[in-house]
Formats: sequence, C-alpha cells, structure tokens
Amino acid sequence: MRPHMKSGLLAIAIGIMMLIVSVPSVMAETGAFHDAANLQCGKCHTMHASEGGTLPTMPGDSGAMTGPNTQLLFKDNVTDLCLVCHSNPTLAPDVFDAGIETPGGDFNYSGAVSNQAKGHNPGGTSSNESGSIKIDTTFSLTPPGGSALTRWTCVECHDEHGETSEAFMFRNLKKRGLTSGEFVAGDSEESDIWDGSTANLAQSSTNHNVYKTASTISSSAGFGKWCATCHGSFHGGAVTESNVGDNTNWIRHPTATALPSGYITNYGTTSSYLYPLETNNSNASTTAEWTLTQGSEAVTCLSCHKAHATNYANATRWDNAGASGNGTGCNKCHAKGA
Repeated sequence: MRPHMKSGLLAIAIGIMMLIVSVPSVMAETGAFHDAANLQCGKCHTMHASEGGTLPTMPGDSGAMTGPNTQLLFKDNVTDLCLVCHSNPTLAPDVFDAGIETPGGDFNYSGAVSNQAKGHNPGGTSSNESGSIKIDTTFSLTPPGGSALTRWTCVECHDEHGETSEAFMFRNLKKRGLTSGEFVAGDSEESDIWDGSTANLAQSSTNHNVYKTASTISSSAGFGKWCATCHGSFHGGAVTESNVGDNTNWIRHPTATALPSGYITNYGTTSSYLYPLETNNSNASTTAEWTLTQGSEAVTCLSCHKAHATNYANATRWDNAGASGNGTGCNKCHAKGA
C-alpha cells in the first residue's frame, strides 16, 4: 500500500473515532442512566466548577454553566438540571415541550405563570426558581390537600440515582414511606418510556401507562396512596370519613374502591388508555388493552389526572368545564343524560 494511501486511511479512521466520541451516549434501557451500575457522575456533577479553566456544559445543554453551585451540580436548580436531558427528545424521555400527547403529560403546559394551574410546578424554591417552570403563585410550596414544602423539584417525586432503598423500580418514584406491597409496579409496565427507539411517542392503546395494585383493590395500596403522601385530604381512601361507605354522600371522589357493576357497564368491557383504571390484573400491559373483570378495577387519581401537566386545569385528562358527551369525560363512568 502506498504511503499516502496509508496516511489517508489513518486520517479517516481518526475522523470516525472523533465523531463517535463527540456524540452523547444514549442509554438503551429504561432507567439505565439513573442506575447505580451505570451512573456517570460527571454528567450531572463537577468537583470544582471548572474544566480546563472554563465552566463546563452538560451534553445537550445550549447554555453555559453557572457556578459554583450547591451539591456540585452543573445547574443552580435541580429542575433545570433535569430538563437539560428531559427537554430533549434525542437524549431522554421528553417531559417538557414534547409537542405530543405523552402518557405522563407535559410540564410545558404549567411552565408559564398564566398556565400554572394546569399541572405540577416543580420549580425549585421561592428564592431559586427554575428558568422553565415557575412555582405556583397561588399555592406556592403547599400542595393542594397537603402541608407546606421547603422546595418542589423533580427529585421530590423521582430518585435521581435510580432504584435504591429509597425508590421503587417504576419510574424511580420515591417510596415516601410506602412498601413494595403498597405500591405495585414492574419492568414490564415501562415499555412506553425510553428504550432508545420508541421513546417520546404519543399515548395510544399500545403506548400507555398501566397502574397495578395489590391482589385486592384497597385504599391501603396503589397509586392513589402514593399521591396521598402529598395530597392527603384529596384522597378519599386516605382519610377516614364518616360517610366513606355511603356512595350517595361522597364529599370527595372515591379512589381505590372497586367499581360497582353499573359503572363497569357504563365504562365498557375493555380498558381504555384515555381513562385508565387501576387494576389487580397481573396480565395487564402497556402493549394492549385488557378485558375488565368485576371487582378487579378501580378509579385512582391518575384515572382523571396526568402525573405532570395537561392543557386543562388541574392536569385533568379532559376539559371538565366543557361538554362531556356520552362515553366521554365524567360520563365514561357516570353516563348522565344518556
């Protein structure tokens, strides 16, 4: 081989290597980036707030780093740090300005002050707000039905270091004092999140969240109980009420109560991702809807609300202020005026 050909091939090889190195690493499995076996500390933390004499930036971050910051973070706000990756569809599940109707909702709906009542507002603290999501100016750091918080960021619900003794496998949700028996979820239910190819798709009958509970429908287990760790008085099964057994005099919508036959009839015989029910059906999956069974399904908080935010008030799945025709909205179960 001629010398100039060798040098040309070497240059090409070096160029390819540089290209590969310059492309941010994308995790292929759900939660792999936030996992003790795969944690890359340097992607979120810096030891001395400088790299080679200059402030470093994170992969996918278009802005220069501020610093030094508390907890050795690349950003001075936890929520803004999360959004560097989670507001970028090529890096991670997009939870901000995704532009599609995702299963968990979109924080962009509640990011502006004018729309803050459309969902959760993980904005940091009153003295250190997120640049993208503003704290609710009405409730401030007090969740509806709960007590005051000192801060409100993404990591109040999720553990940034993955499944740990403090967090469940499902979405890395923090345990908040609950046990695995009280909160049921598993890997098979996570097909709608980041897998390197089908992430950030719109919700559908084959791309949706599944909310499983224990073998017996009960207010002592399930997603409603998890929500009640902050929204206690908004959760019918979490607060003892004198009329809790009287279906005609509810003062809060019941949750974690098996649907009576009449409501199952109104709802239909098959589950719907648009109106998700909590279920103890072990075969329920994110890749197909399932047949409902009397006593095996219940309304939970996430039947009516999305976890993050929606284009409707209070992160509801439909417009409660608008018309609700037969088989839609509240009428999906209640069928009034039919």
